Amino acid sequence: MKKLLTILFVSASYLSLAQANIQLLDQYFDSLEKYNQGMGGIAIFEEGKIRYTTDMGYSSISPKVANSKKTKYRIGSISKTFTAVAIMQTIEEGKLSLDTKISTFFPSLPKADLITVEQLLRHRSGIYNFTDADNYFSFNQDSMKREDHLALFKKNGLVFPPDSTFSYSNSGYVLLAYILEDIDQKPYGKVIQDRIAKPLKLKSTYHAVAYDTRMKEAYSYAYNGTWMDASKTNGMLSMGAGSLVSHPRDLVRFFNALENGQLVSQETYNTMKTWKDDYGMGLFPIERNGLAGYGHTGGIDGFQSVLFVLPEKGVIVAYCANGVNQPRRSIVETALQFYFGEKTEPISFEQKVIELEEDQLEPLVGTYHNAKMKMSMEIRIKNGHLEAQADGQGSFPLDALNENTFIFNGAGIKLVFNEKAENSFVLYQNGFVLDFVRVNE
Repeated sequence: MKKLLTILFVSASYLSLAQANIQLLDQYFDSLEKYNQGMGGIAIFEEGKIRYTTDMGYSSISPKVANSKKTKYRIGSISKTFTAVAIMQTIEEGKLSLDTKISTFFPSLPKADLITVEQLLRHRSGIYNFTDADNYFSFNQDSMKREDHLALFKKNGLVFPPDSTFSYSNSGYVLLAYILEDIDQKPYGKVIQDRIAKPLKLKSTYHAVAYDTRMKEAYSYAYNGTWMDASKTNGMLSMGAGSLVSHPRDLVRFFNALENGQLVSQETYNTMKTWKDDYGMGLFPIERNGLAGYGHTGGIDGFQSVLFVLPEKGVIVAYCANGVNQPRRSIVETALQFYFGEKTEPISFEQKVIELEEDQLEPLVGTYHNAKMKMSMEIRIKNGHLEAQADGQGSFPLDALNENTFIFNGAGIKLVFNEKAENSFVLYQNGFVLDFVRVNE
């Protein structure tokens, strides 16, 4: 694991951070890597400097190439923040307005004369979200041109009247990317370079199409007892919505520039932070320990990312993962707890299996259901150990870490049963968190 620490001997607080908190952060990310809980990088920015940054795991499993400060991670929907900033720049330049109807650019789209640029930015256009397609993974690795996207959007029509509700749509940000191309008369990738990346000297940030390891771009992985290759979405398909690569070091600098008026005016930035149905324009609100913040998250293939600022703390954090076993929110939150000195004991992911008696297991037996995924899972005892089986899938054994926590390392699964009420458990796998409730029999 490669680390970089910038230590400025300017105050006792930073001396304290360097002497204790940094060691805990290092131990935490070392343990995440050692026990296959995640791969990726993080950066924490405060008072004009990156105070902590590290990378863990591998950008390529075979051949093995370690993640480093030069690795480029796909950042998924954090790309939308870049696209939104570029759009707001064109508005400040008088080349566009939030009220501009998209019929100006896409006259063939249904109800285009009723849909505005602002509605695209706020996910209120009603345009079908192409990543919701049942056959999405049959075409996600294909390159798409403007006419291909427009044909897809026309075919599926509107899912609700424009501005009647909020529904997250990658399609809207693809259209915003094409609007930028029309206004600047250059490809989207060049728009992002000229408007944002080059002025801020973000050398690891650009629009990526196919994966290119020569550029130190990371592959992404899912954990199933070992790290397995994840899908590889073509950047032309997700252009403007999820096609950028970057590194946490670049992302915190980008957000710092946004905070300090280097990209858009404060008035424009405030407009971007005007929430409607908990979403602004390429940004949404977050909360930590009662403190308000804002930023964006991203997920594409096996990549997951987080970027947000806590204005009252003056701290910006970015996390980019190309392999997820622990939920990204948990990793970022734990890192901040160490950084702020809220957590002072080290964390290890070493797992020691214990033996439980059948009478300790019996209260956990039953059928449980997850309403969101419409999935049921049976928990039973076999040969003195718990066993689980989901609908239409094979059974798998569960090893006990304690009376409430069980794991199946073969697929990176952890089940945590509710201690207070024996009627539910939470399943963790590849960064996903699913709640199951016992079905009354």
